[in-house]
Amino acid sequence: MKALPVVALALTVACAQASPDTYSCQEQLKYGQTDGFCVDRDSNDLHTMVNGTSRAELTTAGALVVDDITVNDDLTVADALSVTGVSTLTGNVTVTGDLAVTGSITGSGSVVYKSYSLATANTGINYTGGFYDAPAADADLTQASLTQTLGDGADDEPWAAHAFLVASGAGTTDGSDLVVTVTGTSITDAGVRTASDSEVIIGTAADLTQCQIQATAATTDLYCETDKKWLGQITYTLSSTGGSTFNFTFNYGWAKYEDFGNRDFTVTDFECVGMAGASNTITIKLLEHNLTGWTYSAAAFVPGADAIVSSVTDHSSENGLTSGQPFAYKRAALSTAIDGDGSEGVVVEVSVGGVNVVDYMSCHLGVTF
Repeated sequence: MKALPVVALALTVACAQASPDTYSCQEQLKYGQTDGFCVDRDSNDLHTMVNGTSRAELTTAGALVVDDITVNDDLTVADALSVTGVSTLTGNVTVTGDLAVTGSITGSGSVVYKSYSLATANTGINYTGGFYDAPAADADLTQASLTQTLGDGADDEPWAAHAFLVASGAGTTDGSDLVVTVTGTSITDAGVRTASDSEVIIGTAADLTQCQIQATAATTDLYCETDKKWLGQITYTLSSTGGSTFNFTFNYGWAKYEDFGNRDFTVTDFECVGMAGASNTITIKLLEHNLTGWTYSAAAFVPGADAIVSSVTDHSSENGLTSGQPFAYKRAALSTAIDGDGSEGVVVEVSVGGVNVVDYMSCHLGVTF
């Protein structure tokens, strides 16, 4: 017996063959058949009928094969379950045979938790569950200064992070295009390392998933990110076909965020508990990493987008830590949907006003898939 507890679960499933004995509910009633399966003639939904009444529960003695199915209670199949369309289930699914899934399983079932720790926190912004790393000053690239490096001048840092840029506005050129390309050593989530790799971060390259525009069409605060992740030092290069005079200005840096293995998820709970190492103030935020909410700055750039929750918003003035005393921040009943399969995720940001303000801290993130 295989049991799969589900709440509002959507599946795409495929398998065997359709039952030849399934008629419309209207036909079954017309010919005096008041029990068994029927299909609603208007909606094409599959129902069970008991004494002429459509029931929420579905129970089959053999295999069940349908296009789309909606079940508001329990589904029990004594053999294989095969659905070629979309199923919406708000009860329990029990399948004695095989459950064939051709797509992803999504829904709001059991909450899954993941934890992150922070050993210490010093003056300024600290991160856990991911990170941002970016210079405060922007890069002003022109035909006379085409490149900007990122990576602290060394080639061996294991960033394994996306490269990003935040535009100051539209670039200019007297040529036919204006493009920024990132070059360096890339690394995939499957562990494939490629030296001397490259990716257009803004331009009209056909394989771009975002910022598929010329830099001349960039708007202020436009955020662009490479699909690839990088190791060591990388280089941003501005180019313009046929251009003799061109420029583009932007902030740049690294972005590493939690996306649960490139999966879509919904944030439901967030909690941090720690011990103060010094007396000072603290602000804890759960940032939503996405393509909006970024702010360009010529000399004081702070990476990150909008916060899902913030302790300074919820706790107000009660944000002072006392050395040797514990502290906590918790939010529940959240419902922020994250497109983890589409360059979105979350990052925990911890801001303090002194050295060793946090002795240690653990954060717990609850999500549903």
